[in-house]
Amino acid sequence: MRYVGERHTHPQNHPTPSWSDLSEWKMMAANRRDPRLLLALIVGCKGLNVETCSALESDVSSRR
Repeated sequence: MRYVGERHTHPQNHPTPSWSDLSEWKMMAANRRDPRLLLALIVGCKGLNVETCSALESDVSSRR
């Protein structure tokens, strides 16, 4: 395992990624040597947001 992740808060009931989150994830996915998807979880007060991104995708995909 090379990289597990980072942590910061999103004190929202149903969290959404910030512009800086999306930008960082796209950059990380583009620079990965590993072809698997990058997975990002945001835990909110009442919900969970799951995002995936790969170097082959031009955008981040949301799974709520």
